[in-house]
Amino acid sequence: MAAYRRFLNLLKKWPLDETKGDKDLGLFLRKLLQEQFPQGEGSKVTEAVWAKKLDGLDKIVQNKHSSEHPLPSNFMSATGLSAEECNRALSREFLKTLATENNKGFFARVLLKEEK
Repeated sequence: MAAYRRFLNLLKKWPLDETKGDKDLGLFLRKLLQEQFPQGEGSKVTEAVWAKKLDGLDKIVQNKHSSEHPLPSNFMSATGLSAEECNRALSREFLKTLATENNKGFFARVLLKEEK
């Protein structure tokens, strides 16, 4: 199966981001490989459909569009945050901190902010 081998080669280039835990796209793709190709190369899949999917994933892993159309260095997102700030805001550690903060009552959050 050419699609299976191509998928494996693509995953070799795709890094796992430990900061995202189970929300990592690389981890999702590895699980997808196991589900869609349970017998490995012997799995029966539609090659044409998978060729199209893998073409798209290959463009993502190579940053094709990002390198062809780079954002200006002073680019801000709709939230007003830079790309690096968005990555930090979506990190597992920050989301855990946010969840802990949100479990406190309203007055506790307000009083704790005043103490800082």
